[in-house]
Amino acid sequence: MTGQPTLPGMDRTEDREPRRKVPNEGRKLRDEAMERAIQHAGEEWRTRALAVIWTAARKYEFVHSDDFHRIADQMQIGIPPDKRSWGSVTRTATTRGWISKTGKERESTRPICHAQKKPVYRSHIFHEDGTGWEATP
Repeated sequence: MTGQPTLPGMDRTEDREPRRKVPNEGRKLRDEAMERAIQHAGEEWRTRALAVIWTAARKYEFVHSDDFHRIADQMQIGIPPDKRSWGSVTRTATTRGWISKTGKERESTRPICHAQKKPVYRSHIFHEDGTGWEATP
C-alpha cells in the first residue's frame, strides 16, 4: 500500500473542481440586502455608526468589528434591527477611504459571534501624534 490512507468512500485521487468566483448575481443580492438593512436602521443610526467607525479608525491603526461594537456600546448608539446594517456602514467607511481590509481575519471575542472570524482592517486615518488634531467624519 502506498500513498496517504483514505477514509472509506473518499478517493483522494479525483481531480477537484476549481473554485469559482462569486457570481455577480450573488453580489447584487448581498448589496440589496445590506441596503434594505441600513434603510431599516434609519439615517440617525447610520450616522452614529459611521462616527463609531471613524472613532475606531482614528484611535487604532488596525481595527476589527469587536472594536466597532465596543465603541458603539460606549457611545450608546443602540443595536440596529438587522446585523447587516454594520456591513453597510463598514462598506461606506471603506468606500470613503477610512479603512481597508488587510486580508487577515481574527476570531471575534463577542459571545454572540461564536468565535467566527471577522476581517481586520487597516486605518488610513489613524492619527496619534499628540497634536490634538481632529478632523470630522
